Amino acid sequence: MNIILYPLLKALLFILSGYKILLLAYALFSWLYLFGIIKPDSNFFTTIYQLLTSIIEPLLTPLRKFIPSPGGIDLSFIVLFIITQMASEIVQRFLISISHHSDFII
Repeated sequence: MNIILYPLLKALLFILSGYKILLLAYALFSWLYLFGIIKPDSNFFTTIYQLLTSIIEPLLTPLRKFIPSPGGIDLSFIVLFIITQMASEIVQRFLISISHHSDFII
């Protein structure tokens, strides 16, 4: 069982880590657009931002329905980052548990 589960959990951890990096890149690009550092007519950066948006927005949109935006601050992004971080930590605990052959404890 551990022979199958360990690589799957490692892959999931890799995906979650990559998603956190994409979240940070998405935030950075949105700030750069907001402050006019990157112009909307820049094809290269616009393409990257659209790619990031297509990856991040499907998870942000449902959160925005439930999480208020006080003063125009989008808290759903922070919540999504925290959820992703918590999921990473849980997967890491599973991996440690499997590698030590002990019971999983949260």
